[in-house]
Amino acid sequence: MFLQVLLGIVFVAAGIAKLEERYALLRLLRDTLRLPHALAKITSRTLPWFELALGVALLLGVAARVVTMLAFTLLVVFTLGLATARLRGHRELDCGCFGRSNQSDTTTVLIARNLLFLSPAVVLLWSDAASATLSERLILALVAAGIFSLPALVRGLRQVARMRRDIVEYTERLLSGK
Repeated sequence: MFLQVLLGIVFVAAGIAKLEERYALLRLLRDTLRLPHALAKITSRTLPWFELALGVALLLGVAARVVTMLAFTLLVVFTLGLATARLRGHRELDCGCFGRSNQSDTTTVLIARNLLFLSPAVVLLWSDAASATLSERLILALVAAGIFSLPALVRGLRQVARMRRDIVEYTERLLSGK
């Protein structure tokens, strides 16, 4: 119950903050994550309300398993978005997550924070797994393993991006004769 309330508070706080700073969220979605303007606009208008509803549902314990799975999925999407921004070279980012539109954090810190927020969802889903089927438990275990290996994946992808950049620079030097 404590973890469910904790996760609910996180989503309520994030939803309220995003409602207050919708334009910062719109800029992030459009400029940093490169969503098409129309999709970014719709998302910036609906996401805060969705997060608020998820948070309230978690606090009240309404459809706990489904709501926890939705919260888990949303956090995974956010984490993948941050990882994508990091791979595109955004070392610092104002994610607008909790209304801090004039403060930037490193994307690595934001990814770590999201992984921390994912922990209660994983524990809640795993503890509820006693009533789940074997295939649901296996899927949950695979997803959890994938999420907790995300930092290693991001490091590997960054290394591949650096190697690609080095190859391009080397090729350009060869072609220019320098």
